[in-house]
Amino acid sequence: KKAAAPRRAAKAGGAAARRAPAVEKAVGPEAARAEPARSRGRKAAAPAEAPGAKAPAAAAPSEGAAARPRKERPAKKSRKRAARFDSDDTAVKKRKRARLEKMRRAGVFGVPGRPRRLKRRRTRDEMVRPSPPLEKTDPLKHYLAGEMVPCPVGCGGFSEVVRVSTQENGAGEVWFECLSCAQRKMFVIPPATVEERTKIFTALETGLEPYCPRHTKQVQLRRRGRDLVCPECGVAFPEP
Repeated sequence: KKAAAPRRAAKAGGAAARRAPAVEKAVGPEAARAEPARSRGRKAAAPAEAPGAKAPAAAAPSEGAAARPRKERPAKKSRKRAARFDSDDTAVKKRKRARLEKMRRAGVFGVPGRPRRLKRRRTRDEMVRPSPPLEKTDPLKHYLAGEMVPCPVGCGGFSEVVRVSTQENGAGEVWFECLSCAQRKMFVIPPATVEERTKIFTALETGLEPYCPRHTKQVQLRRRGRDLVCPECGVAFPEP
């Protein structure tokens, strides 16, 4: 133990001797001046400015930077306010849109969405297709000939017989109705002449079947009391 004590003292003295120059270097006046110089070694020393002097102007850009124009950033678009729906049901959305549109038309501020354009209502003349020009037709002529009967008004369709009757004077009365336009029209067939009545009863006396002289086709007459009547045109042929 006595031999180890001097060694410890020598080590302690050497450590103190090594720390002493570092302390002197740190606290000495020369070290104090050298320390700021080291910190300024990496940066260029700035010139001293006068208290009333203005700040120096910014450095001029390089040639490459001057050649490329700086792009302007586009202005931020304002986000449109849209109506939000809590349900995916189409009927619910439709009712909410109608309510918002009604508020918007009333002038309520802050209603989301944009106003809809009101649709122009078409007039009746625009909605209804114009009918083609009417044609002059003779339904009675086609009917007596046994052909297809055109429209009595002239719309271009075909018609059918809806009523056949006999008037008091023996004339026939025929009503036609168009299958396209549903228009009805009455046609009067003149009563039988004396010659027609004589011819019919002469053929009847000889045993031949009497036919209506008003039709191009053969239409057999029928008995109605003492008279003969055409079932298709309604003309009565009484005995002469």
